[in-house]
Amino acid sequence: SFHNVDTTKQRLDSVHVYSNMARLGRIRLMENTIKKFLKNLKRKDSELFKSTISDEIKDRYFSSKKGNYFGQIKPSETENTLKSLAELMNELLLKFEKIELVQTMNSYKLMKKVFSEQCEINEDKVVVVKLAKEVKADSIQNPSDPDAGYDSHKGQGFQTQMMETYSEQKETPDKQTLNLITYVATESAAIHDSHALEPAL
Repeated sequence: SFHNVDTTKQRLDSVHVYSNMARLGRIRLMENTIKKFLKNLKRKDSELFKSTISDEIKDRYFSSKKGNYFGQIKPSETENTLKSLAELMNELLLKFEKIELVQTMNSYKLMKKVFSEQCEINEDKVVVVKLAKEVKADSIQNPSDPDAGYDSHKGQGFQTQMMETYSEQKETPDKQTLNLITYVATESAAIHDSHALEPAL
């Protein structure tokens, strides 16, 4: 039979969990975030969508003929495309900043967060895209899974911290040790393991 569990010795380790999401570059990240918001707005208030969103934007994001509008961007065009997306995102944020219905939408809040992580407004009130190295590891990786983070060694996703009891004594048929998992926590992959011990304890 099993003896009582000894909790005086426990060990803690983490495992990387890959998110079931596409890896997006910055262009696709911003494009998908805008599209998510527009689709949400259209579903939530079609009249507001019709009256506030230009035909050009509707055509860009909802035309079945065009497919992925930014799908074939040449490397030389990346900077201008990012700037264009940043300006559109800022325009949408400003357009709806005082409309309470839109303020409560998760897709609007998500767009606001992506903009703050990827872009900024400089002293001349001009929208600029941050350098890639200035974007933090805990930034949104994909609007489909906003809680996932980035680890430079393991990639995008999450990490799960697990703690279990253990015994240094050898088990025999007459004396078996029951080891139990005593703690599980899933967090962004961007969080360093050095912060794991205190919450577990």
